[in-house]
Amino acid sequence: MNTPCLKRYKELKSTNSFVLDNFDGLKTGDVVIADVQTAGRGRFDRVWQGSSSDNIYMTFVIKPSNTTDFPYVNLTQYLSVVLNRILNRDYDVKSNIKWPNDILCDGKKLAGILAEGKATGGNFKGVALGVGINVNCDLSVFENLPQASSISVILGKNIDKENFLKNLVNEFFRDFEEFSKRGFGLIANEYKNMCKFNKKLKISGSANNGEYKFDALNDDGTLRVIDVKGKKITIVNGDILC
Repeated sequence: MNTPCLKRYKELKSTNSFVLDNFDGLKTGDVVIADVQTAGRGRFDRVWQGSSSDNIYMTFVIKPSNTTDFPYVNLTQYLSVVLNRILNRDYDVKSNIKWPNDILCDGKKLAGILAEGKATGGNFKGVALGVGINVNCDLSVFENLPQASSISVILGKNIDKENFLKNLVNEFFRDFEEFSKRGFGLIANEYKNMCKFNKKLKISGSANNGEYKFDALNDDGTLRVIDVKGKKITIVNGDILC
């Protein structure tokens, strides 16, 4: 794999959009970073709230040589494990993963991850893997966002944002080749230990935004739940509302 190359910009509408628009000129190992992001977005076309330069906005360029066997579906889970590991190990932030890839602490969101594919003429070329992290923004930023928080709010002090960013990039690429070969199997145990579930779940994107009982995480990272009739169902994609 190519040595990681950080490509920095003072302001972008969206790091993911920039990567997708310039995909042919980028390579695996490139990481696009914006000091300020003015039109970020999350999963299900949600607007990413926050453009402060105190935060991290970045996108990893993923262009594997073998696009057929690469474990694309677990990319966001791989990044969520890497990020949650750093928060817990290096900063003593007791965060967890909300399936499939949000990072929470005490029920409040610290980071969101979004993977978007790139195809040209019907040929799949790779993925823009973006992450937004609330790092040093203060409480006033969350006045209208009670469900969100930042690392600095939790710790009661600012951290070195640049050091955090470099640690994240290095940790991401440290095991990336192995993840490319093994997929979810590489992170399965760690991911399962990092995820936290209520006994009862309400999941958007499922039938009637249905209510379920949590059963288990499957070996491929999908979610197994039990519906009101006692039937076991596998959820591939969705958003846990509670």
